[in-house]
Amino acid sequence: MGGRAGLTRDTLPAEATWSTPGGEVRIGEVPATRGTRAGAKVPVWLDGEGNPVTAPLTAPDARLTGIGAAIGLWLAAVATSWLLYGLVRLGLDRARFSRWQQEWLETAPKWTSW
Repeated sequence: MGGRAGLTRDTLPAEATWSTPGGEVRIGEVPATRGTRAGAKVPVWLDGEGNPVTAPLTAPDARLTGIGAAIGLWLAAVATSWLLYGLVRLGLDRARFSRWQQEWLETAPKWTSW
């Protein structure tokens, strides 16, 4: 996978000149592939104000991110449900054992007294 559109893993910051949509010329650092010659054109992603920003995710990476988020959310829901089930079961077991203990305290003297 390429990651972000227009970028490879082998990039370095390079001094560059670019024009904003309004026609203003700006100078600053942008990521460029290692070995890019001075004066070569490189793709630069700009925000609404003409400042460089990271490139958007590629379609496959966006898809994988969505799938990963869905799987993570599903696992969190399963874990939360399992935890809730365990806590409810623990509470019900404790209540049942308490009732059994109370009934045994009432019944035991009848069985053990001669």
